[in-house]
Formats: sequence, C-alpha cells, structure tokens
Amino acid sequence: MSNLVVDACAVVSLVVDWDGKGSVVADVIRGNSLVAPDIFYLETSNALRKLAIIKRQPLTWEDAAEAVDTIKLLRLHTVAHKPLLEHIWDDRTIRRVDPYDGAYAAVARVLGAPVVTTDTKNTFEEAEVSTVIRL
Repeated sequence: MSNLVVDACAVVSLVVDWDGKGSVVADVIRGNSLVAPDIFYLETSNALRKLAIIKRQPLTWEDAAEAVDTIKLLRLHTVAHKPLLEHIWDDRTIRRVDPYDGAYAAVARVLGAPVVTTDTKNTFEEAEVSTVIRL
C-alpha cells in the first residue's frame, strides 16, 4: 500500500463524477493510503458548493450534501498545514502556486508521494512535485 496525496478535484470527481472521471479516480486510488493537507475538507466542500450553484451542472444541494457525507467517510489521513508552512512558503512553491495548492505539494514532497488530480493546470509540476498522476 502506497501513500497517494489526493487533491480536492480528484475526490470531488470520485464522489459526484461531474466530469466523467470518477471511476478512473477510484481505480487509481484503490488499495492505497490517501493523504491530504487538512484544508482538504474545506476545499472539497467549496467545490461541491460551486457545482450546486452553477445551473449548468446536474448537482442539487441535496446531492452536494450527500457528497460531503461520503467524503467524510473516506479513509483519508490529513496532515496539519501549519508545520508545512516553511515548505509552502519556499521559493519553489509560493512564487509559482497559491498556498492552497502549495499545501498539497508540500505534503507530496515531504512524504515522497505522488499527487492524484483531475485538475488540468500544471500546478503541481510548477511546485516541483516529482510525480503527478493527472487524470
């Protein structure tokens, strides 16, 4: 079992499959230990809120609330971001990415773990994460 840092985008895809990538995320993370910075729950909640607000997305407020409940049940270890601030604020991170993505990058670098994301931006490569699994 390997550590995988999962970002909010990947987990929102997993639980509501709004982008058609949910089953691919499930296949990639199956059997691995999931890790994220403790901002993860706020970020996933915010992403679900945005999907419920945008009328083009087929996600109701009830669906979003159910997705939050599902996310709370995930076997996921969170890492406090305060001890990671020196990694988040170092030159290779803060000048390239925001502190939120920097927190995921810092967890990945400290653990030597890949980041799993469905985001199309090259955020984690810019923060010098050695392995990014982009789905």
